[in-house]
Amino acid sequence: FSWQFRGVASDHVNTFMLFEREKMLAVMETMLGSLESDEVTVTRCRQVLTLWITGLDALARERNSSELLPRVHPHSSGQT
Repeated sequence: FSWQFRGVASDHVNTFMLFEREKMLAVMETMLGSLESDEVTVTRCRQVLTLWITGLDALARERNSSELLPRVHPHSSGQT
């Protein structure tokens, strides 16, 4: 599985990006949109993932720490 930006397989992700709630929900919607599954399953996945993303973001904000949130970092990112 790979992400293609602008539809070019040679694109690279080489930046620091913190995935807070809004970004994670956008990624979730993109991924759910590509699933070949029935609507009931997709809806259930959306509910569970939305709860997980919202809860994780709330916990990170409560702790005032982004250590729990997913991220892309220049040292661990690269060709998609």
